[in-house]
Amino acid sequence: MLSCPVVGTVVEKEVRAYDVETEAQDVESRAGGRGTAGGRRWSGRSPPGERLTGGGARPAAPSAEPEGPALSVDTTTGRKAIDPHIYGINFADEALAKELRLPVRRWGGNATTRYNYKLDAYNAGADWYFENLYYENGTADLPNGSEADKFVEQNRRTGTDTVLTVPMSGWTTAARNAACGFSIATYGPQKANDAQWRPDCGNGVKTDGTNVTGNDPPRPASPPVRSSPRAGWSI
Repeated sequence: MLSCPVVGTVVEKEVRAYDVETEAQDVESRAGGRGTAGGRRWSGRSPPGERLTGGGARPAAPSAEPEGPALSVDTTTGRKAIDPHIYGINFADEALAKELRLPVRRWGGNATTRYNYKLDAYNAGADWYFENLYYENGTADLPNGSEADKFVEQNRRTGTDTVLTVPMSGWTTAARNAACGFSIATYGPQKANDAQWRPDCGNGVKTDGTNVTGNDPPRPASPPVRSSPRAGWSI
């Protein structure tokens, strides 16, 4: 094992060699070398002031950061009850709502924006090729027995409050059919279509990237509402 004096000697020699090397490169450093330390060039190696001295001494360590103030939080004061209505689920099924004693259940999302309670149907808008879609709840007693009615009835059985979207965009569904707003047969080829289910239904954008015109919004499938949908809708 090497003794401390030998280690010190090795370091001293290395420092002296470093000094000789950098002295010889002063001209180069002044001409645009990568860095200087005390007028001497250094590159990829610590400047002399950062290296071990002959006695093995190291630069002084920076002083520690001062500690911040001591803080404490009393979790027993200022407590308030959490409103149970923040714990809700969108379209939760009845078994789950009953198991969880669900406080609130939401009828909302893309399928409710253009919902027509009289037809128990909706238009998907730009979310899915402006297609008309409808629920299979029968039509004899509509609007009674609609999907919206069944939604509220389930909530009553499980003691759950209802958050229900009332369409207010000004557009709704025209009929319980498979129509869509941008038929390819009518408006020509488009950049995308519902190839899996209704190939004739396009996205309203021509193959050159411009929008289909003359049908904005797509009235055949989603006409404007002439009166407030809230007027006759009471649950």
